[in-house]
Amino acid sequence: MSVVGGGEGGLSCVSPLETVYIQPTVAHPTISPLTCSVTTRGLQVTLPTIATGALNGMGSSAGDTPFDIDLDCPSGVDVHVTVTDTNSADTSKGYLEPGSGSTASGVVLRLHTRGASPQVVQYGPDSPVQGNTNQFPVGESPAGIPLSVQYYQNDSAVTAGSITGQITYTLSYQ
Repeated sequence: MSVVGGGEGGLSCVSPLETVYIQPTVAHPTISPLTCSVTTRGLQVTLPTIATGALNGMGSSAGDTPFDIDLDCPSGVDVHVTVTDTNSADTSKGYLEPGSGSTASGVVLRLHTRGASPQVVQYGPDSPVQGNTNQFPVGESPAGIPLSVQYYQNDSAVTAGSITGQITYTLSYQ
């Protein structure tokens, strides 16, 4: 701004017009999802051979076999999992439907979690949506999902034979 003498003893202010440009800086942050890598692929779990007498009535179990689905998770990832029975869409059962080619009867396979308070795994639809049916927490930045599978008697009589089951699992990051 400059001050110039004006007429009759007055002063007038002259301000040259200046255009000020403001150039915003827009940052383009990289957003990387926090996800886990599954390090155990194509896992097959073989249960021990048992005698039919090892199952001594409806609701009894035998041949408990632990296994882990190994994960590599970054710090701060809260992991939940849904286990799906590939042989049945029924999520109300706490056991796996026998796969095609199974010849045993009166017995099914049942999964449960391992740890301080083991729980029977309930099955849900294959979906990562938060709150999916029967989704359960694995924990923050877990190294794996510790599970166990066992024979489970679901009928009054057991007939010897083979049994297979198959699951898929879906991780959800919350």
